[in-house]
Amino acid sequence: MTPDRAWMRKIWARVNSAIVRGIVRRTTEDTSLPLLQVEWAADRASDSVEYLQPQGIYFRPRAGAEGLFLAAAGDRAAAVLVDAQKRGDTPGGEDIAEGEGGLYYAGEFGVFLDAAGLVHLGAKSGEDFVALAAKVKSDLDGIKSDLDALKEAFDTHTHVLAIAALAGAGGTGTAAPPAPPVILTYSPTSPAAAKVKAT
Repeated sequence: MTPDRAWMRKIWARVNSAIVRGIVRRTTEDTSLPLLQVEWAADRASDSVEYLQPQGIYFRPRAGAEGLFLAAAGDRAAAVLVDAQKRGDTPGGEDIAEGEGGLYYAGEFGVFLDAAGLVHLGAKSGEDFVALAAKVKSDLDGIKSDLDALKEAFDTHTHVLAIAALAGAGGTGTAAPPAPPVILTYSPTSPAAAKVKAT
């Protein structure tokens, strides 16, 4: 008994279309996974295709992004899309050394790790180092301590005067501080960023 040729062609077509390139036409985010309308095989489209991403990474792809359309066992009703990105949105070609890279979106790096082990936030090359809150607070506390010592010295400063010159009699005495006491109102607070940590 030989299989029907039409039946074999259907199986072969499903095998051939189990993994194809898909293009995102529309996205929604009504569920925990982005749902996409994906065009594949030049003129066919599937709706409500789940977009699978690696553990710990979540991005909603842009319309026009391309990825791998996977139909397990050829069942396009259970198809998923992986690794979707829009051509021209990747930040490659910008003198990136081997081993360097990071997280990007729409052609711009948000987090970049360079060959020297530096993490740059917000761009491929950060403009300045992030302050470490504990170190800045320690420095501010030291400055405040010095200011407190100066205040104390100023507030308690007196002059020894020759009383004879002032009252016409012999002896010495002390005069009050030359100015009202200094009031310091500044107290250092933690300069910690609310959402960025670095070591």
